[in-house]
Amino acid sequence: TSGNVIINNLTLQNGAASTGAGLFISGGGTSVSLNDAIVISNTATMNGGGIYVQSGSLNLQESDVMMNTAVVDGGGLYSLRGSITSSNSRINYNTADRAGGVFVNQDMASFTLNSGEVAFNTASTAVDTFPGGGIFVGSGTVNLNGGEVKYNHAFRGGGVLVSSGKALLNGAQIVSNTATYGGGIYIVNSAGWFTQTAGLIATNESTA
Repeated sequence: TSGNVIINNLTLQNGAASTGAGLFISGGGTSVSLNDAIVISNTATMNGGGIYVQSGSLNLQESDVMMNTAVVDGGGLYSLRGSITSSNSRINYNTADRAGGVFVNQDMASFTLNSGEVAFNTASTAVDTFPGGGIFVGSGTVNLNGGEVKYNHAFRGGGVLVSSGKALLNGAQIVSNTATYGGGIYIVNSAGWFTQTAGLIATNESTA
């Protein structure tokens, strides 16, 4: 399917599904905007507790994605091959095995943080896992232009974990995240890229 969908002042709550328990977006020509919306307390047995973007685009403006759970990946947001942009929004207190906050999967997938925060999200703390508490970058791209990635927690990559994709820090702050390894940022292997042109990385903690 395709088309433009604008959702204003709506709460998506207590949903249950295998993927995209709060909202599922599909279709390359589909554009969904959430304005002053709340996506809260949804549970996915697989991926995307709050919102799953299979393809198409999602724009978050002055919205909250919080207290959602995914058993596998992306407690708050999951992008398979779509694009997600977050401005003045809060992606907070979500949980998953990998990517408590945001999971960015394939090459075409992207997440852009212009302002607001990705905070207080939790991924697996099991030993020898690669979970990424705030943001997990698979093969996609993450642009951190503004806002904060803070107070997230996981075994590796408390704030941001980069696997085979790339993360660009252009003005945001990655602060006060915790992990056993890589409190602020963890890069899994040489296929992952992290580039900082501006912004701040500070007061993150690794316990190992």
